[in-house]
Amino acid sequence: PEGADHAGLTVFGQPLGGIRLDDFAVMHGSARPPDIVAHRVQVYGNTIAALEAKDRLRAVYDRTRALDPIPSDSAYDAYRMRGELVFVKEPCAPSHLIKQVPRLRVTPVNPDDLPYWAERKGFEAFTAVLAGHGALFDGKCVAAVPLPDYSIADVDVVFSPELMTDDAARETMRRAKEEGRLLARSFYDVYEAGGELIYVKESCDPLETEHSFYLNLFPRRVSDLPEEHRDRGFERYWFDLYRNGALLDDACVAAFPLPDYPIAGIRTRQTTEGGDVLWGAAFSANPEPYRAAYRAVASGEPLARGAFDVRLADGGLLYVKESCVEADTEARFFLHVVPEREGDLPEEWRERGFVNLDFDFFLRGALFDGRCAAMAPLPEYPIESARTGQYVRGAGEIWSAEFAVGG
Repeated sequence: PEGADHAGLTVFGQPLGGIRLDDFAVMHGSARPPDIVAHRVQVYGNTIAALEAKDRLRAVYDRTRALDPIPSDSAYDAYRMRGELVFVKEPCAPSHLIKQVPRLRVTPVNPDDLPYWAERKGFEAFTAVLAGHGALFDGKCVAAVPLPDYSIADVDVVFSPELMTDDAARETMRRAKEEGRLLARSFYDVYEAGGELIYVKESCDPLETEHSFYLNLFPRRVSDLPEEHRDRGFERYWFDLYRNGALLDDACVAAFPLPDYPIAGIRTRQTTEGGDVLWGAAFSANPEPYRAAYRAVASGEPLARGAFDVRLADGGLLYVKESCVEADTEARFFLHVVPEREGDLPEEWRERGFVNLDFDFFLRGALFDGRCAAMAPLPEYPIESARTGQYVRGAGEIWSAEFAVGG
């Protein structure tokens, strides 16, 4: 806890000696006790916090409050101080510190002060390992990178890859809420706006941002996919929030540019380093056809009632659940259709006496206005009856309904 005195706390069996800890995170794993006292906490080989340097960095941070930052398009504010360049980001997640290595270009007042290998360029360039010079405390990242000891005329900072700035992230979140289409509500609300898929979480813990996002995009036409992806029927992407988004006060926002072909369905999730799924969602990229189909038949009586009401709509079946959450759509739908004339059945289904038209919700459905709706096209030949519902592989049916169709 912040401000607590952990006089008896040990790391790898070694006492910390009463160091006051503000942020101390332990990720699952294993390690054999080293033979020396640990002074630094490291994750994936990168120093998150030099515990003994936090008091100095707090004092450095306090001094930056009276300074104007160097003009920059970065997510970090950079401050020029005597003998060092100070980087500050608040709020901040660990990855913003350990995964960012800005490049500095320092131009001296006197060119003769440059090392011989930099004399031709007229400046000295080097990388600034933020994790090695900084710490994460009180929800902020602070790093103090030492500068050369000669008189400096100018310092230029380049982040690679560029981080989304806080201003850009706020504009992205505003655009999602005011101009975008809400596609799904899950651990994150997912919007589509301006050709981007935008993830928004109002109350977000910094550690929740550390896990990568995965995204499968299913096109309306398989032919739009690159040839090497057509067999599997979708394109797979991944991205990190620290690169594609920002932590804003208590909110998280991330944006991913969509390809320019029409998209039918989207499946997304966030996973741990070990591959465990923290949350997932699957949904249609365009809810408007489902909203229109629902409005057209909402006043009529359903053909059948179950977890979803089943209605006849525009040559197919419309499945509707009024008070619906994403979890209601996760189970696969089954649809077995019996024709009036057995000869209308495709040859491979004649032994069974029906045609199997099972489907996944997120390729044929959408969430909108608190409802779920999915459309399943019916064969063109006359139909006697149908049996439908949802099931889970290996566990059986969740619900089912049988009804006459006619015509």
